[in-house]
Amino acid sequence: MDWTLQLNNGEYRNWVAVGHALSLMCDGVRPWLDREMKVFHRQLQATVGAGVQCTCVYTPRGRHNKWHDIIGCRWAAAIQNYHTGDPDKIPWYQSKSNLWDHPDHGPWEIAKLFMSDLGKNGRRIVIDAQSTDATGLISLITWCGYIGVPQNLAIDVMDTRNRRWAHNPNQKLNNEEKEKAFKGIKDLLKIPKLATDCDAEKNLAEIQAFEDADLNTIQQAEVHVLKEFILDVRRNDKTLKSINKKLEKLATTQGRSISESSESFQMLILIFIYQTFLIFCKSLLQKSRTLLLVIFLILSVQHLGNGTLSDSK
Repeated sequence: MDWTLQLNNGEYRNWVAVGHALSLMCDGVRPWLDREMKVFHRQLQATVGAGVQCTCVYTPRGRHNKWHDIIGCRWAAAIQNYHTGDPDKIPWYQSKSNLWDHPDHGPWEIAKLFMSDLGKNGRRIVIDAQSTDATGLISLITWCGYIGVPQNLAIDVMDTRNRRWAHNPNQKLNNEEKEKAFKGIKDLLKIPKLATDCDAEKNLAEIQAFEDADLNTIQQAEVHVLKEFILDVRRNDKTLKSINKKLEKLATTQGRSISESSESFQMLILIFIYQTFLIFCKSLLQKSRTLLLVIFLILSVQHLGNGTLSDSK
């Protein structure tokens, strides 16, 4: 299919519009979340007491929570009290508890406990709202009771982000799905806590203007949306080929930025190489295990044979 025909597909434009609206929403709440997490951190410090630190040690056995003693650790108990999700699913492993009382690092080390799994790289990168991706921000808004976003609104936006947009290999949304997604995003930015926030108001206005965007406006947002999609979706071969074709087309079609398209395509190639390398390593590991097993069996047989000969002598 010609790329211009894809752009003329209304359901594809709906998907791009929702992706861009989600990005604008996150940009609109980032400064607010930074301020909220600092206040939350001070409140937690007041709750646990001055000078109190978490001294918990990872205990793989003999304790329900392997990472923290909820009864004895004031920090862990205070944090858990604000978690609105399943307490057994709090990702204690992705936060450095020795930094919880730190005035600079503490707020976002604690924020990680309200996010879905960040992976090793994500745990290292996340130091504030700006360095946190959309999935992490939406998780924080959803599961941190202190933030104060009505959970039904937060869960609706999370569902839009994950199910309707990120895990959508066809990159298409019908008009009803688009309208529902935009309504949820706008409702979240209209909560009382954000009513007078200048960043949220500004981005809400941009989202409202983008809701009925024309083809040219969609084109300007498209490269950024595809980059977000690449970073957030668990890629399979079908998805990779689909995005690969789209990014290749960006370099040669109507008034696109060659540098932006090249950068997106290079990112895709790097991701593909990385995945291919992982598959190769897994294959090599399986072969190595088989080889080691064969060597072990041969050595075992030789050992038994030597033992039998010694006994016969």
